[in-house]
Amino acid sequence: MSCPDGFQLETHSEEGKGVGTMRDGPALVGVCKQELDVSRLDRYTEYHPLDLPGQGRTQEATPGACQQRCASVAGCAHFSFYRDALAEIRAEEDAFSGPPACASSTSTAAPEPTWLIDRSSLPLRVQGSHVLSADGRRQVLACVNWYGAHMEMLVMNGLNVRPLAEIAAEIVNLQFNCVRLPYSLDSLNLSAASVPDPAGQLCHNPELRASSPLQIFDSTVEALTEAGLLVVLNNHVSKRGWCCSGSDGEGLWYTEDFPEPAWLQHLGFLAARYRDNPRVVGFDIRNEVRSTESATVTWGSGSTDWALAASKGSRQVLDSNPDMLLFISGLEYSMFLCDVPQRPLHMEPGLEGHIVYTTHEYDWYKNSVQSMYEFGQALCGLSVIYVGLLLILSLALLAISHACPVMTLPRRRLRCWPRLRGLYVEVALAVLSMAAFLLSLLVIGRAVIDPCQPGEIHVVSFPLLVISPLWLLGLVFSARLSCVLLRTYRPVVTPDNDEEKPIPVAPERVGEDGIEMPELNYVEGDAPQNLNIIAAQGKEPPRAVLERKGAAVAVLAMLLLISANAAARLYLDSYEAWRQSIDDRWGFLLREREEGAGVAAIWLGEFGTAHDTEWWNHMLRYLDSRPVAGWAYWPLNGEKRPGELETYAILQDDMRTVRHPWKLADLQNLLALRTSS
Repeated sequence: MSCPDGFQLETHSEEGKGVGTMRDGPALVGVCKQELDVSRLDRYTEYHPLDLPGQGRTQEATPGACQQRCASVAGCAHFSFYRDALAEIRAEEDAFSGPPACASSTSTAAPEPTWLIDRSSLPLRVQGSHVLSADGRRQVLACVNWYGAHMEMLVMNGLNVRPLAEIAAEIVNLQFNCVRLPYSLDSLNLSAASVPDPAGQLCHNPELRASSPLQIFDSTVEALTEAGLLVVLNNHVSKRGWCCSGSDGEGLWYTEDFPEPAWLQHLGFLAARYRDNPRVVGFDIRNEVRSTESATVTWGSGSTDWALAASKGSRQVLDSNPDMLLFISGLEYSMFLCDVPQRPLHMEPGLEGHIVYTTHEYDWYKNSVQSMYEFGQALCGLSVIYVGLLLILSLALLAISHACPVMTLPRRRLRCWPRLRGLYVEVALAVLSMAAFLLSLLVIGRAVIDPCQPGEIHVVSFPLLVISPLWLLGLVFSARLSCVLLRTYRPVVTPDNDEEKPIPVAPERVGEDGIEMPELNYVEGDAPQNLNIIAAQGKEPPRAVLERKGAAVAVLAMLLLISANAAARLYLDSYEAWRQSIDDRWGFLLREREEGAGVAAIWLGEFGTAHDTEWWNHMLRYLDSRPVAGWAYWPLNGEKRPGELETYAILQDDMRTVRHPWKLADLQNLLALRTSS
């Protein structure tokens, strides 16, 4: 396998002068293309070296033009001039005259990496919720995950497109101060298989092609720490491959092929291997411990007691490297630290000052309360739409009826079934039923649902057995308000001419003296048949006044229901509700508690996104407002596997181009806010 297009090793028709290299060959089409090989590009400009000309690679007619183009780009350190075998290149192709005139460019030196943690600050220790340097200053571990060694390729992604030292320098330029390195137990041992396709996987690191996966991992750690970065080792899985699911056999810290003693032995082996490198500051001893199809993981009890295993693993590491920090995963994909008070490892003798709990967050991570809230958001939104449409249609029908009474409404009044006693009873039932729904959603649900359970709504659950029926009842009585509103209007038909015509009276309505009796079937809200006679006398029909009041009450009640549901939906979608769910799951350990565990250090070991969403902004706001020990964005590398893009990545698959500049700017700003406070 050859190197990817645009990153060929310089082995064809080389003629190098200065920083320019000319090559012949059919690899690239077009007359001339330039590769911008820079140490630091503008982070807010998109460059796509493997795509079209003009986006990181431009078409030029001569090497001299390429040279001038390179000189105009801040930080340009190298350019390559490619010639297609069929293209005609002018004689100037040999006219290299040394390095580009960078002195005339507007390039500036890279800023001093003040975000790095100095060697004199090591070793680190934990106090309360903070990670402290050797001299007692608070430190923030602003890390990025760089993966690949735990997967089938056995090496970090990106070594096929860029030298290791350059990638390490790039991470520093991106303003991270540490790197989390995942690995698998079967990849980092002395008997591990060799790297598959080393010529392809290590294309830009030919000196590593004959090395074993463990030796390449050693070189990776060395390159990162020499660049001034800290390293956190992470036992991601036992058997190489992507993580994670409930059926991959990797949920617990042990498997059939790698029982607990093998896991413990390997922790001690790697801790001792990097004992003399003080910048290898921590060990995340197992990734995303979770229940499997046959076992439920626990904390503090049972045969699948992760707290007990984590204590053993931590002590194994400290026996080999007493200066290391130990990162302990929460339960169920690192979502929950609820049970830490049952056995607070950070308070155990021998582990004090070393334990940092690690959690993971993605936008699909939800506990049972968050799932109930999402369910409630949908119901509240439907309520707003349903009642709003009823109100609009009812008012529209009344307006049309007023303009054309005979054509729109029957003379007999609209009846609501079943008949209830009066307008205010109808309004009270609608308001009370909807209030019961909102109360069960916002108050009672939080009280009865365990926030330390994964977010799944089952058939037998509070949302389906209680919240849903109350919501349906509220909709039924809300619909009756529309019926009540329509009942408040009954048109009065008046004669076509000015002469008043007598209104015929049915015989059964005439008494012994020939005087009309009140309607025998009178219902509240009905008007007399001959209101036109009262109107002719210049008097306001009393029943008409009552009907206007009834209409106003019905409209106000419907507006109240719409407003209440809209407000509830806004709250359920708010940062405050989201923050409470995070506090319930793990954030509570960051504040003093009267019972259980004291304050503990928490590090967000994984979080990532491909979109600038509300969840992303909530996450950044939370990390800024809480004294977390730091974070590790997932991931750095632009490829998941060879040929498969990693959409959450900081960099594109060329390992130099920033995929989402807004995301990098947010992370850099977060670090600046935390280090300045």
